[in-house]
Amino acid sequence: MLAAAVYKGRQVDAFNALLTAGSPSVLAEQRSLLDHLARDQQQLQGVSDLKARYDGQKKPIDQLTPEALGVDPAPRLTVLKVVEPPKRQAGVKVKTVAELVDKLKNEAKVI
Repeated sequence: MLAAAVYKGRQVDAFNALLTAGSPSVLAEQRSLLDHLARDQQQLQGVSDLKARYDGQKKPIDQLTPEALGVDPAPRLTVLKVVEPPKRQAGVKVKTVAELVDKLKNEAKVI
């Protein structure tokens, strides 16, 4: 159980917490929890600082037209026709490995 008292009237966080405990082992456990909390808060602060930096670096993007760049946006290719690929033929089941090797050598010519 983490027991922390408010320090100087601010909210309790890893940087302004006073630990209260009945034994040293409980105090060590509370300290490790606060150390973990401090690391998390530092990481979050770093992320928010980085986000603020990137937000400050945003520059307006100029809108350009194709004519200003000297480019003709008209399509240069003409589609003559669109055809679906042929349907695949049904596969053949083989009964033995010898038959499979024979079909790969003679029919498919991959071996």
